[in-house]
Amino acid sequence: MSSATTDVLGSMSDKAKETSSKQYQASGMPTLAFWFWFLTGIKTPIIFLFFQDNPQQGTLFSGLISAVLVVMLGFAWYARRVHVKSQSPIAGKIIFVFLTWAGLTLFWTQADSTFTALAYWLLMASEVLAVYMLLRMGPVDETGGKSLQGIALSAVVVAFVALFLGGLSGYGRLGNEEFFHPNVIGNQMAIATLCSIYLAFSNRRKQVGASLWIVVTGLLMITLFATLSKTSIIALGLALPVFIFQSRIRIGRRLALMLLIIVVVASSYTSTATYLNYYVNVEQSGLSLDTLSGRTVIWEQTWATIKERPLLGYGFMSYRDVGPQIIRLRLVEAHNEWLNVWFNLGAVGVVLAAALYSAYLITVLRSTWNVPNRQQAGLGLALILYALVRGLTEGNMTSLVYPLPLMLLMLAWMSQASNKIGGAGTE
Repeated sequence: MSSATTDVLGSMSDKAKETSSKQYQASGMPTLAFWFWFLTGIKTPIIFLFFQDNPQQGTLFSGLISAVLVVMLGFAWYARRVHVKSQSPIAGKIIFVFLTWAGLTLFWTQADSTFTALAYWLLMASEVLAVYMLLRMGPVDETGGKSLQGIALSAVVVAFVALFLGGLSGYGRLGNEEFFHPNVIGNQMAIATLCSIYLAFSNRRKQVGASLWIVVTGLLMITLFATLSKTSIIALGLALPVFIFQSRIRIGRRLALMLLIIVVVASSYTSTATYLNYYVNVEQSGLSLDTLSGRTVIWEQTWATIKERPLLGYGFMSYRDVGPQIIRLRLVEAHNEWLNVWFNLGAVGVVLAAALYSAYLITVLRSTWNVPNRQQAGLGLALILYALVRGLTEGNMTSLVYPLPLMLLMLAWMSQASNKIGGAGTE
């Protein structure tokens, strides 16, 4: 095929993609992606504000939100009829295998209520299914951008609720230990911060839009430091330089981001220093299980329990009911991702989680080879680094530290970038 013919075909393909993108935007489908992530992100403050007297109703309401969103997406999926052929990297397939295995362990779960555990599994699976449908309904770039906006702006709502209505928990930490935990807020702020920085410094963002997302980033970071969530702060501190370096952000923008970080750290210095001084004193005295040395006690007892059922584990979401309970507050996870997965899903679950993270990293590396899409690869790499670091001292009651719906989104986005397909192809 001649060079001229190739250029003509390439130009026709680009025009077709542009037309498809405009049609997708006009259909309102990207708005569904935004609202899915936005409504999913504000569940915790809704429960905190309206369901403290009856947390079970709050959980039911949270599940109802997800169910309604999935049904709406199902109708939109059916109405669209023409679906994008999204890339399906091996890591995406492992997500569904991991979900299937987690569901199978419900047959021997030691959770007090199998029905409740099933409901949580269905909620987790439905959110992954929702993202899968969103990715198939339009160009991944459009879906990805709107999704990040939903994640970031839902975190803004959480930040305002925490700052003005959340109060302070023990040791001056922002949040409520029982219904609106500082570590939960901190985790959401850290993930949303990375998404907001991407939106602010993406080469495709207009200057006005960039300024808005810089302000959002500052608010999210201030809220993160107010939670005094040590693991989230440290993990974000390690992920941010990786994102900045990998994304090849311009020098001027790097300086602006560094200035923003310095201002946030300086404004949070007093409360952070006070808490860290307290933490060091308690750590040295060994009086609290909330410290790192205290968590080693949790890990030791968790491992001793794991050895009784090492292969298949105790079943989905069993830790909160049969795991070691050695502190005042109820432990719902093992404060270490790998021990938590092993306890609930057994060695099989650990192998699947390791395979998933490994396949994800391979997708990231492939995406970095495509220079124009380095920012997507930078975000993908920063997110998994954040999750792996946070997973050293924190876990997730039902899943992995890296949220599976967000992982599926990033996998499709990075895979599309590395293959330069731009959402082409329909069926």
